[in-house]
Parts: sequence; structure tokens; C-alpha cells
Amino acid sequence: MKTKLINGVLGAIAAALLFGLIYTPTVSVAAGHIVPIGKTTEKSSQLVLYWNEIDFEGEERESFLQVTNTSDTPVNVHIQLLFIGSSSEGDVLSETDCTEINFFDFYTPNDTHVYEMDEIFRNDPLNSTLVVSGLDNVAGFMVVTPIDGPGTGNAIAHQHMIGKSYILDDDNNNGFGVSAMGRDAVSIPSGAVVADGTVLDGVTSGFVLIQPKILMYNYLEHPNKSPGGLGARIEGYDEADIISISFRDNYDGPFGGYAAEPGDAVWTPLIFTSVETALSCRPIAQNCFFIKGTSDEQDTPTSLWGTDDDFTTLCPEADGRQFEVGWMFIEVSGLEGLENELGIYAQIETDNGDVEFAGAAWMFAR
Repeated sequence: MKTKLINGVLGAIAAALLFGLIYTPTVSVAAGHIVPIGKTTEKSSQLVLYWNEIDFEGEERESFLQVTNTSDTPVNVHIQLLFIGSSSEGDVLSETDCTEINFFDFYTPNDTHVYEMDEIFRNDPLNSTLVVSGLDNVAGFMVVTPIDGPGTGNAIAHQHMIGKSYILDDDNNNGFGVSAMGRDAVSIPSGAVVADGTVLDGVTSGFVLIQPKILMYNYLEHPNKSPGGLGARIEGYDEADIISISFRDNYDGPFGGYAAEPGDAVWTPLIFTSVETALSCRPIAQNCFFIKGTSDEQDTPTSLWGTDDDFTTLCPEADGRQFEVGWMFIEVSGLEGLENELGIYAQIETDNGDVEFAGAAWMFAR
């Protein structure tokens, strides 16, 4: 990894620690433990972080995931990586089902660690070993769960975790950050946050369930735009990838203790435009994770593995139609039991082929 790139990332991380995480509206814990969205600006007991190592338009893409234990006490964590994509040899790992990597780590009091996703090392000062390398051209999410120890792996309440993802395109020096989504550990009957160290069993206590009924994205596309509305029209456009994360909680996992397992959800998008038209899109069933472009104008990462619009495009019914501004409402269904659903949009603005701006955020939810 280039020294310049690493120094830039570490500088960005230091700035984030000083000035706080990116602001996203939060929703308080509801009785019954179901919420439409988790926390991004407060500490919590479990973190979900988005990452993407899929090269974009020939640019090498790198992801760095920052995790911090803000407590004065140490904590063991179970880390799970769930992702789709291809291996460093170009072999397709999966287009629809997530590949999974698990490992345990350890955080001392007030400890921060950055996982460089193409070469992942443990944070544990007594076991700072390489976990995996060569995760190129893959994208997915990381789940960080405090546990009572690697021997049992039971999830515990530890309301002191914060995190953030940094995704950089190496060659054009473009990048963006997005805060981790946090989940509180609560009493299931009351929804009140439980004491640190409480073992979560999914019956009397557990993580809040993130189950939105609607996810919302502000749709924007300019295939031919004029800067400031003046001058000759130039080639330029705004692209967006829509990312879906779905997993279910298993408090008695296959290897003992807690495990986040691939979930099932169904998205049904509906587009409302500035010209007072509405367009219904066909339902999309998923398993675990997907990335899709908003229309056939987008150069979506998933196009690396095929050109089938039913796979690469969120709404094939919108192909060939131009909506300069509008809203995409996504009805979420199929969530049962201990399933969670999260949505992200990642946006790129280009001008004459040059990337001018990149950013990502969790989708509005209700």
C-alpha cells in the first residue's frame, strides 16, 4: 500500500475522531426493540460497516474500516465479513449469496484500530496476525459484536463502540467516509438499554431489530448538464449505487455464541419524479447483500460479472428514461423474526469523465 495513501487515511481518521462522525438522523429505541434505523452518531453495542474493494472505471479502490472501543474496560469482539465479488485470481465467489470470513479480536481500553480490507490484521496486541489478504474486487459489510470471550462467543452489551468506513479511489484521489450503523443492546420486554456485560440471549435481551417499512433515496441524474445552467452543455452525470444489507441474528450460532447470518428481504422500488409521474419497479428478492445501479446509465460494480439488467439495475423499468430529480421509495417486506435490513446509497458525480465528488450515506428510513 502506498505510504501517501495510508498517511492520508490516517489523517482523515484523526480528523474524524476530533470532530465527530458524519451526522445522520437517529431514531430512539422503541419498546419491543424494533427500530427503522440504527445509530450513527452515538455509541452502541454492535457495529455494521460497509466496505467496497471493487475497482471503479479502472481506478483501484481501497477500503479502511475504523473501529473504536471508547470504554475504560477492554473487550473481546467477534468480527464477521460477509461479501460478494471475485477473488484476486478473478474467480467469481458469489453474485447473490455472501461469502463469509470470521475471526476474533481484542480491544484494550480507549483503543482504535483500522482494518485495511485488502490485507486484514488483528488489533490484539498479543496476536496481531494476518487474518486474510487478497480480497480484491469484492464488496460487503463487517459486523463487529462484543462477546464474553472467544471460548464461548456470546454477545454482550457494551455500549461503547463507534466506527467509520473510508473508501478511496487510489488513482484519482477521490474518497468518502460513512459512519458505522450501531445497534443498542436492550431489554426485549421494555426496549431499555441493558447494563454493560449483560449476556444477550435473544429472549429477554438482544440487539434492537432494524426493520424499516420504507427506505428512501433522493434520485438525481444529469446525463448532459450545464455548469450553473450557463454555457455549452457538456458530458457529465451523477451516478448512484444502491446497497442493501440484510442479516438475521442467531444468538445460538452454529459454532456457539452469537452469529449474524444472511437474511432475506424483498425490495419494491417506486420512483416519483419532478414531472409528476410515478414508475413502479418489479420486486427484488435478496440474500445478504447487493449493489445495483439506479438505471442503465450507471456503470455499476456488479457489471463486472455480467450485463443482465435484472441483476445490475435496481429498476430495469426505468432504463432509457431520464429523471433529472425525484425520490425513490423502496417498500421493504419479507422481514421475519430476528432479521435486519439496512440501505446505503453511494453517489459519484462526473464531469467530462473526471470524478469530481464521491459520497455515501445511509438511506432515510421509516
